[in-house]
Amino acid sequence: MTNKVRVSDGCPCPFCMFFFDITAFQVRNPNKEAKLKAERLKTRYIEALWRESELSSVPSNIEDWISMNSVLSHDISLTTYANELIRRSKFASQGEAILVLWREIAWKDNRLDRKFKLSANAIIDAESRILKKLGE
Repeated sequence: MTNKVRVSDGCPCPFCMFFFDITAFQVRNPNKEAKLKAERLKTRYIEALWRESELSSVPSNIEDWISMNSVLSHDISLTTYANELIRRSKFASQGEAILVLWREIAWKDNRLDRKFKLSANAIIDAESRILKKLGE
């Protein structure tokens, strides 16, 4: 017997009487490969941002720059995620690596942070902080 949940606040319309199987919903756990791919996405994003900013020459090892600036970790994940949203709108997806980025920005203590809101202002502010650090 499957667990069924009635999605309704008492409305008898067919839409509100929709039932779904809870057992079909499982939290996905990205594997190591997805995490490495997310790191590569961050590296590519920072490299592109660096080139676009024309602030200084791009370092030979961007991964080192990212790890030395761990205070920007959330900002880098957020802006990379936003960049990938734009790419996905053009039907280019990076699969589970996007899930890794989402968890880095929207989860706390291995759970979804219900207070998290993705906003354009937050993305712009994060990119500004990154650009400031790139200029140092």
